[in-house]
Amino acid sequence: MKLKATSLSFALFIVFFISILMSSLILLYSSSDKIQVLHQQQRKLMRNAESGVYQALMLEEKEEGVAVDLFGDERDSVFIEQEAWGLFTLVHSKAFTRRDTVYKAAFTGEKIFKKNRACLYLADKNAPLSICGETRIEGEVYIPKSGVKRAYIEGQNYNGDRLIYGAEKRSERFIPPLNKNVKERMLFPLDQSQEREEVFWTGDEIDSLYRPFDKLPLYFFSDGTIRIQNQKLRGKILIDSKSKIEVAAYAELEDVILMAPEVIVESGFEGRIQIFSKSVQILEEVYLKEPSVVAVASGDESPQIEIKEESQVNGLLIAQSDQRFPAQILLEEARLEGILYNDGLSQIVGEIDGAVYSSELILKTASSVYKNHLLHAKIGQSEEIQSRVFPSLLDENKSQAIERWLN
Repeated sequence: MKLKATSLSFALFIVFFISILMSSLILLYSSSDKIQVLHQQQRKLMRNAESGVYQALMLEEKEEGVAVDLFGDERDSVFIEQEAWGLFTLVHSKAFTRRDTVYKAAFTGEKIFKKNRACLYLADKNAPLSICGETRIEGEVYIPKSGVKRAYIEGQNYNGDRLIYGAEKRSERFIPPLNKNVKERMLFPLDQSQEREEVFWTGDEIDSLYRPFDKLPLYFFSDGTIRIQNQKLRGKILIDSKSKIEVAAYAELEDVILMAPEVIVESGFEGRIQIFSKSVQILEEVYLKEPSVVAVASGDESPQIEIKEESQVNGLLIAQSDQRFPAQILLEEARLEGILYNDGLSQIVGEIDGAVYSSELILKTASSVYKNHLLHAKIGQSEEIQSRVFPSLLDENKSQAIERWLN
């Protein structure tokens, strides 16, 4: 009897153990199934949030906020918002269910070269384009009616076997105008009604700071000179000085906006920034990453951008001024991958992969100043630059695209 009782106890233990094991397996399977459903829901929300950004590209005008039913089934909805961040448009897209929300953000702009392949547009001011030295222009050009000719300056004759390596077309008296949004944002690079968190700049207590793009802009301000020395600043940060901003070589700036009457970027700096000013100096061996913007504008003095030797800008150089005080962009043995737009005077001694829109060209030498002359300038448009996305500059371009995902 004792043996039978032991066997019965063992059998009951086995049954109990198996039942616990089966319950655990069922619970594990159920949990795994729920986790898989949650993962599928997350992936769907992620796709919907990304679709919302693409949907924003098709909106005719920038709207404060709009709910979009993606597929017309009232089950896949997103909330889209757009705002200015410098010359770029910042798109926010939120896909949501009752319990969860997924957020995606991106900078958007235009594939400018999709419709306009001109590498040079020189306004017709009744003076021909004169080229000398190692100058080489490859691509479609718009030049004055008086055409292009060889020149001899500073002991340098033109060395090419063709004047233009591409199609020649006639330019108008003025370069194509900037669109309204660009003109407004050059004066103030945020939406006027946009809220922001304002902080007086001291700089001493800031070491490293990141501001996500789904937050309000962090707006630093000062009446005096702001020197960005060793700080690491990233994200939705705008720095505004009523006097001057100096950016030291060891500063680390990513997507930051700088505003001041005068901005100096010191030798050796590398970063991604947007600058809005009246006078900008980019000193030697500076590297501004894609997509950077350097823009100057003024109605009561001549705004100027100066890019020194061995520096490279990836993005936009823009100057706009009153005709009484023409703007100047001076490229001094430097390189631009992007677009130079200037309704004033441009000196190009260096390389440009992209496009030049300029009312006039100048060449300053030790002995004289020459109008519409190029010496040792390289201007062309590679296939790689044609695929890049830039801020919407001209009214004629409407090819919206995503410049970069932010998360």
